[in-house]
Amino acid sequence: MIRWLIPALAVSMLVAGACRGSSSDESVSDLPDKGNESTVQGVSLTPFDGSDYDPAEGLMAPSATGTSEGWRFPVIADTDSLALADAFGASSVPYFVFIEADGTVAFRLSGNLGPAQLVAAMKRLAGTSI
Repeated sequence: MIRWLIPALAVSMLVAGACRGSSSDESVSDLPDKGNESTVQGVSLTPFDGSDYDPAEGLMAPSATGTSEGWRFPVIADTDSLALADAFGASSVPYFVFIEADGTVAFRLSGNLGPAQLVAAMKRLAGTSI
C-alpha cells in the first residue's frame, strides 16, 4: 500500500511550488538549470485546468531526477526556470499529480487539499474504499 503513496507524495511535492505551465506537447529531456541538478525526461503533460476531463490521464508521466533536500519523503526541487512544473502541466499552486505504479498519470488535482480530500485521493489512487 505504501508503494503508491510515496510516488504520489513525491510528485505532488515536486510540483506544488510551481505556478505556471506550458501548453506545448514538446518532448523534454535533460533540462538542467544553473545551480540545480534537477532534470526531467519524457513528453510534457498539457497544463491542467482543474476540469473533470483531464487529457493527461493514462499517459506516461515525465520522469524527474534530482538531489533530495533532506525531507522525510523523496523531494526534488524544481529548476529556476520551472522545467519540472512545466513538464507536469502545473498551472496553479498547490498542484498534485498522482501516478500509477506503471508510471502513467492516474489523475491530477489543483487547489488546497484538506485531510479528508487527501485521504479520498489516496483511496481513489488505490482503487479501494479502505
